[in-house]
Order: sequence, then C-alpha cells, then structure tokens
Amino acid sequence: MDFDQVALAARAEDLRHLSLSHAWTLEAPTPESLADELNRRSTPDCLLTWNLEAPKNYYRGDASRCLGHCWTLGMQGRTPAGHDVITMLLAASAWDYESHKPSFANFESHALIRAQGGAVFYTHPARWWTGPWGGQGGYPKQASMRISNMAVELPLDVLAGPTFDGLDLITGTGEFAADQKAFRLWALLLNRGYRLAATASSDACFDRPGGAVPGAARVYTFVEGDFSLSAVAQATARGRIFVTTGPLLLTSLDGHPPGSALPADGRPRTLRVEAWSSGATTGGLARVELLRNGELFQEAALAGQPTAFRTNWALTEHQTAWYCVRAFGTDERRQRAISGAFFFDPQPWHAPEPVRARIEVRVVAADSGQALDATLTEISYAGVQPQAGPTHRLADGSGRLTIPATARLQASAPGHEAVTLSPFFDHPELLEFVTQLNDDDLLDWATFERIRALLGEVRLTFRLPAAGGP
Repeated sequence: MDFDQVALAARAEDLRHLSLSHAWTLEAPTPESLADELNRRSTPDCLLTWNLEAPKNYYRGDASRCLGHCWTLGMQGRTPAGHDVITMLLAASAWDYESHKPSFANFESHALIRAQGGAVFYTHPARWWTGPWGGQGGYPKQASMRISNMAVELPLDVLAGPTFDGLDLITGTGEFAADQKAFRLWALLLNRGYRLAATASSDACFDRPGGAVPGAARVYTFVEGDFSLSAVAQATARGRIFVTTGPLLLTSLDGHPPGSALPADGRPRTLRVEAWSSGATTGGLARVELLRNGELFQEAALAGQPTAFRTNWALTEHQTAWYCVRAFGTDERRQRAISGAFFFDPQPWHAPEPVRARIEVRVVAADSGQALDATLTEISYAGVQPQAGPTHRLADGSGRLTIPATARLQASAPGHEAVTLSPFFDHPELLEFVTQLNDDDLLDWATFERIRALLGEVRLTFRLPAAGGP
C-alpha cells in the first residue's frame, strides 16, 4: 500500500490518529522524509505519524527466544547530536534470522525512546504459536517449533525500572486467550505496586491480505487542553485511557479520569460509568463489570441488550486498592472495552525501588590469567549509543559491585584492551531463564522473584587482551 491508501484507511476507520510503523515505501526513510509524506496527507481530524514496532527483538535472531515487541508514541526522530533514531532502534533489535547482530536488551531501546520524549508499550505479551521455522541465519530448518512473540524480557524490565510505560491488554480482535493472559499480567503488576498503563493496538499489517484492520483495537486517551501527539503520549503513559474493540466506555472517579489516585481515607467516592455498544454490530451490551485488584467486585448484567448503559457505583476504601471497569458486547470475544485503573492510597504512593545487580567481578590478563588492577566503568546504552557512568577502582583483580540492572560494565587496565560485559547477556543462567519463559511463567510472581535472585548473584570475569596484540 502507498501513503495515500493508508490515509484513506485511517479516515475510513474514523481514527483521530494513526501511527504508521515500518517498513515504509520509501527507499531511504528518515524522520524528516516520513514526516513530510504523512503531514501532507493528514487532516485536522486525522493525524498521520510514523512509528516503530521497536524494540522488536529476537535473541540472536532466534524466533523461539523473542525478548518481546513494543510500540512507541510521541518520540522525536533525531537525538540532540543529530543521530537518526530510526536507524539506532532498528540496529538495536535482531529480527528473525539476524544472528550476526550484536545483542541489545529491550530496556536499552526503551532508554532511547524515553530520552526522545516518547512512551513505549509492550504489545501482545503472551502471543506464541507453533510452526515451521529455520533454514537461515545458521539455524536448522524445523517443521514444528515454538515461535514466540512473547514479552519474556518484561519481568526483568519491570524489576529494573520499570523501563517501559505499559502493555497491551488487547491486540487485534482475534487473540482472546492471549489477551486474557495480558489482563492477568497487568493485574499482577498493579497488585505489586507497578502502575503501568493498559493499552491496545490493532497490530495491523498493510503488507499482506487479511493482515488486520487499523483501529480494530484502539486506545482512547483523555487529553486535557489542546490535542498534540506529545500530550497523547504523556496521558497514555499515565493510564488516562480506555481500550476497546468496539464498545465505548467513559469512567470517572469523583470527576477524575482513569490513572488518577485518591486517598484511601474512608470517604465515599462515586465511580461514574457510561457505556455504549459498538456501532459496527447489531447486538447491544451484555454486561458491565467493576473489578477491584483484578477480581470481580460488582457486575451489571444487562437484560435486553441495550445499546447504552449508565450507572454510579459508590466506593469506600481504607486500604491500598485499584479498580477498573470492563464492558462487553453480545460477542464477548470480539466486543470488549477496558478502562484504565483508578487507585486508592492510604499514604502517598511510591514506586517499588528498582532492583540492582550485585556482581562478583574478576579481571585477568587474557594470555596469562594474571589478576589485574583495573578500572570498571558503568556503561548505559540508549539504543546502540553507549554512555559512560560512574567508575570503580578494582585492586588485585577482584571485588564486588552493585550497579543498576540496566547497566553494563567495562573493565580497563594499563597495557590492555578494554572489555565490556553485561549482567544480563553474560550471565548464562539469567539469560537462559529469561529467554525460555512461557506465557504462564509471565503470570507467576515467582518468575519475578527468581530474576531478582539471579540479579543478586552475577559473576563476571573480564579477560583483557594485551594492547596491540593479535
């Protein structure tokens, strides 16, 4: 499809905003050339922008070891130094069969996206299937393999940050079972104090017939003041949203939008709910649910399948809690809407402290194994761009350090070449554990605790080659 056809599809689906990801029908796309193509086709009622499904990352190009796919919103296309963010983010992800690429973690791409003013969200976190794969990139051909789009790095990214802003509860319209697991994952994280936004994406593919419809699943965002992409990105990351495959769902708590937090002081509060059935179907609404901490709290079963519903639910809280609302059409699997969360706090909320990596370090000469006095520098990556941080002196070639779980370490010593290692990629037990997770593992807090424990027992041995050696 060309850009004119994309613009027509966006208007046909009544989208206020469509974000078009790669690959694009441009020979050498840049942020500027994409903005030019899309701005010329935007209207006051339908803004077209470019986007990236990034990171879209398979460890060493192995589709059975997907670290997870994300999408971005509101990101600037050039760094302050003038680097092309599109090129940087694509270089930081290994796609199918790209076994030759250096490995970068999703959290390293997240850092670049956020530094550029963007928000980033995991999509289809529980999606996988079996099918033929291989025959390229050094991988043998297999008739039946677990092919993963799962967000297996997500637990690590949560503990280390969180390094991202939210996750899709709905992807397209035909992934009901995976979407149910995504909701349970979101509830698990909120129950542990991680306030991440609940988003949706149509995951529409214009490059193949039947590849989805743009806006089949969509996000409605409450924006205060004038519309802008930056305002949408910020409000979406704050959870001021509802997501839907058809029904419309407006909710407010004492006049505050989803994503808001109120004191759990025992005062009566009013949760106002308005819902409408999808205009694309003949059936009406079947039921509306109120959930507390991810569990059903109240339910309105709607006799006669009305096309509209309104109610006020009275809430009184003395404890930490969160609520959300779900609305369902007559075809529950394809007609559902979910509000963002409302929070109650006895005390002002503070996010859980990021987990740090505790590392036992050895630095030796590669040729002799002799211990070396060394300098260790914390290196943080924004995409593929390294940024040097704090340094540590290491006497006699060994010691213990505690650093951010998102950092790497570079060891240097006089007369030797520097070597950089990662507490993630160079920690075989952690890497194997993360890349072999399944969808049910993502829903089990024991998975997160195991990653926490592994981050507490990192061992890195730096073998420094002699300077100027072969």
